[in-house]
Amino acid sequence: MNPDLKLLLDEMSKRFDEQDTKLGRRLDDLDAQWARHLDDRDAKLDRRLADLDAKWENQICDLSAATDKRVARFESAADSLANWRPTVDGAVTDLKLEVKKLSKICD
Repeated sequence: MNPDLKLLLDEMSKRFDEQDTKLGRRLDDLDAQWARHLDDRDAKLDRRLADLDAKWENQICDLSAATDKRVARFESAADSLANWRPTVDGAVTDLKLEVKKLSKICD
C-alpha cells in the first residue's frame, strides 16, 4: 500500500475515533441532563401529590368533624323528642279522660 495513502487512512481513522469519542461524551452528557431533569420533575410531582393528599385528607377530616357535629345535634333532638313524648302522651290521655267526664256531665 502506498505510504501516503496509509498515512491518510490512519489520519482519517484517528479523526473518526475522536469524533466518536466526542459524540459518546456528548450523548452521555445529554443522558445525564435528561436523567436530572426527569428526577427533578419526578420530585416535583411527588411533592405536588403529597400536598394534594394532605389537602384532601384535611378536607375530609373537616367534613367528617362537621358531619359528626350535625349527627350529634340530630341525636340530641331525637332524644329530646323521645323524652318529651311520654309527657305529651300522658297529657293527651288526661285530656281524653277530662273530655269523657265533661261529656258525661253534659249529657
